[in-house]
Amino acid sequence: MPKVSVLIPAFRPDHLDTCLASIMAQTFSDFEVLIGDDSDGEDVAAVLSKWDDPRIHYERNPRRQEPGANRDFLISRASGQYLKFLFDDDFLLPRSIELLTAAADQFQAKLTFHGRHIVDGSGRLQYSVCAVPEGRILGISPEFFFENLVAAMFNFIGEPSNILIDAETLRSIANPFGLEDMRMRFLTDVALYSNFAHRELRTVGIGQHASAFRTHGAQSSNVSQPIFAAGLFEWELFARWAGDHGHLSSEATRAAVSLIHQSYFPYVGQLNELANFLALGSEPDASGRFFGAEFRAVLDDGWATVDARKRTRVTA
Repeated sequence: MPKVSVLIPAFRPDHLDTCLASIMAQTFSDFEVLIGDDSDGEDVAAVLSKWDDPRIHYERNPRRQEPGANRDFLISRASGQYLKFLFDDDFLLPRSIELLTAAADQFQAKLTFHGRHIVDGSGRLQYSVCAVPEGRILGISPEFFFENLVAAMFNFIGEPSNILIDAETLRSIANPFGLEDMRMRFLTDVALYSNFAHRELRTVGIGQHASAFRTHGAQSSNVSQPIFAAGLFEWELFARWAGDHGHLSSEATRAAVSLIHQSYFPYVGQLNELANFLALGSEPDASGRFFGAEFRAVLDDGWATVDARKRTRVTA
């Protein structure tokens, strides 16, 4: 049984070679690589055909392009103590897995992360992010998480390519990439981290840059993509939920919702669903809840709109 299962939910061949090469160059070698192919054709398989390493395992996702299915399929196939996600267009620096597993073992952490570089489509550095002072390892308290990540709309932990998760802990959470009964359309990583913080599961950050997140026009974070709006209004979901669950004070929740509403203004003309969130304002409802029935109705309508937009894009 390997110490780490590296999970690559793949559907784009463009940077897959770089992604795989970054795993094979790791200073830590006790891992398996599981690749789930969610693509339409044979391009991903063609890239993998030249790789000959017994640690690499390739399978087609049996529920192709169903939201979250490729990720969940890979989790079900993993046998490692820890899970390390890596998107097919991202890559790791050589000590990534070594640093993450050492910190997880030393501090019995359920989720560990390090700093990352943000690069463009050609791999050129744009900027770097690291929430922990260089050379240090720090625990992230639930209070710090909700006040500095959720309320500030700043994902300092980073994308799934930047983290390591205890596999048993992840599997113990009924809906780890959602929140309660809700399925995220965009911020699945923030949902995961919120679930860990809400349950007070130990999270540790490492003050060293050891992965790279690639930005390009085909990503969901591009305004032209159909689910872009969810990447804005799902922040409001987390802030309101955190306020009702005692993770943020009423004052902090109001301030967070107001900040999130400011992010809607540049897009409200082209993404009409954002206007409904703005109309609610930042005050709690008559029952004193920030995440009440009225907000849930607006949220469900917002998700329905982005789902319809996505279906239209697929069938066009």
